[in-house]
Amino acid sequence: MQVSSGVMVAPATVQKNRRYYANRLRALLPGMDFRGARILDLGCGEMLLRSMLPADITSYRGIDCWPASLSAEFTVGDMRHIAWDEAPSDYIFLLGVIDHLAEKDAMKVLERCRSAFSKKLVVSQATPLGRLMTRKHITGRPLPVGQLFFGFEPDVRLLMKIPRCQRVWDLTHAPQPFRKLATECIWIFSR
Repeated sequence: MQVSSGVMVAPATVQKNRRYYANRLRALLPGMDFRGARILDLGCGEMLLRSMLPADITSYRGIDCWPASLSAEFTVGDMRHIAWDEAPSDYIFLLGVIDHLAEKDAMKVLERCRSAFSKKLVVSQATPLGRLMTRKHITGRPLPVGQLFFGFEPDVRLLMKIPRCQRVWDLTHAPQPFRKLATECIWIFSR
């Protein structure tokens, strides 16, 4: 058994989750220009995002409440309370995080993010179907992420994850009946 986010998890489950997270990042990262970028990865887990970024970024900082890495780029701490960098990050990632926070805590984190990025903020949230499928892991109710960032033009991606095989399909441009099968909504806000 391994510890993942403070919960004992079977190694096969950890490997499946890694495959899902890697597939999700492969669906999101193309088209983003990370040259010289400062990246803040909130709820970074094992820093999988870091392993998929090009070498020519300026800095990466991963923050998670469970010590999953010994890297100097990793900070153990609670994103709700820890101090972030003084200068805004070019990119902030909040993948698989806000669904696990109480509503008022998630709102505080999102408010902090609003003024802390200079290029893109990437936030994921389970859809109603996704919440139904993973109900024991999700706290509170869905947040109106799009309304929180009124005035920003988001790129919204709809992804579907099949838990057994950990495949990810981008349903963003699929016909409407298929879009209802999305399990995760990714909001990409740009400045």
